[in-house]
Amino acid sequence: MIKTKTTLSSPSIAIDVTESPAGRRRGHVQCRIGEHVAFSTESLETYCVTNWEPIVYDALLVAAAVEFADRTLRRPALKWDRQIEIRIPVHDPDRWNHSAVSVALHDALEFLTGDGWQITFRSRLKQMEEPQQRRFELPQGITSVIPFSDGLDSRVVAGLMSKELGDKLICVRLGSKRSDRRSSRQYRHPFTSVPYQVKLGVGESVESSARSRGFKFA
Repeated sequence: MIKTKTTLSSPSIAIDVTESPAGRRRGHVQCRIGEHVAFSTESLETYCVTNWEPIVYDALLVAAAVEFADRTLRRPALKWDRQIEIRIPVHDPDRWNHSAVSVALHDALEFLTGDGWQITFRSRLKQMEEPQQRRFELPQGITSVIPFSDGLDSRVVAGLMSKELGDKLICVRLGSKRSDRRSSRQYRHPFTSVPYQVKLGVGESVESSARSRGFKFA
């Protein structure tokens, strides 16, 4: 009797990030800006350390779309990888579709998540309104930035690095806490939170491994 090897197929999903309810293609899951990805104007106003550029918003939208996809499609129990396709509206699609940018983006996502990604970009229907930016005063002499989640690992790394770097270190938090204060001498958090929230659609399964979190930090 000859035994045959069964190859398990990877689960897949195709997602359209849209600016309006009518922007989804047939057979694609919709990720609507303003509903599934909601940006905080107040947070955007203090997010940048230099003058506002549309590509900053586009980069944040890419991170949000990746998180939406990662959390929407559950990983199988017997096979790790998934195949994920996303189409995203941006201000400068030629820049995002350029081979140097596209290859680097896909390499980073595949390395961090173990999934197969196919991300394409198209032009936005309308320009993102420029936030009334208040310039963030980044302290002088900063040489290192690390992610900080308030967990044990983060506290250990921050403690070790702060002994070596002192005031040259800044910690970045994905969430926000009431204890965060700009005047804190122990830790300074230039971004108290990322300027968007991701909400899944009703009835969507939730994937808890969150391997795209490293991409969000970066």
